[in-house]
Amino acid sequence: MLIIYLPFFDLEVDLPTGIFLCALTTYPALDACIVMYVVQDYKKAAKNMLIRELDRVHSWMASSREANDAPTQTAMTD
Repeated sequence: MLIIYLPFFDLEVDLPTGIFLCALTTYPALDACIVMYVVQDYKKAAKNMLIRELDRVHSWMASSREANDAPTQTAMTD
């Protein structure tokens, strides 16, 4: 904030304002890059969780289907 309002006070300061102003202008671009990187990790994690849950449901359905398809033993009468 000091760097932004410093020209209004017309003070002469031996401060390398160019470096600070460059840092202020590159911050939004760096922030967007960080967000894109983090969101990509969240997307991968959510996808892995969904795949694991779908695999569990698929194995549960396959086991219940096998139990229903198993032949039942009946006593043969003559």
